[in-house]
Amino acid sequence: MPSIRFAIIDPNILLCLGLQQILTKMLPMAEVVVYASLEELERQEDEQQFIHFFVSSRIYFEHSSFFRNHPRK
Repeated sequence: MPSIRFAIIDPNILLCLGLQQILTKMLPMAEVVVYASLEELERQEDEQQFIHFFVSSRIYFEHSSFFRNHPRK
């Protein structure tokens, strides 16, 4: 399993897939995971740690405590 992991969280699937493709081309050794919402991430996380989250400002401000307190590698 790759040690570099990114999460993209946004309901706009086309935006997510485009960003995922860019990131995997730039960092082929990284795993990029797409979620439609923060709730989906929380349901499927399994103690996964991400080095960075790509989210819209709306999602960040609605769930800022999650992003401030989430452990990162």
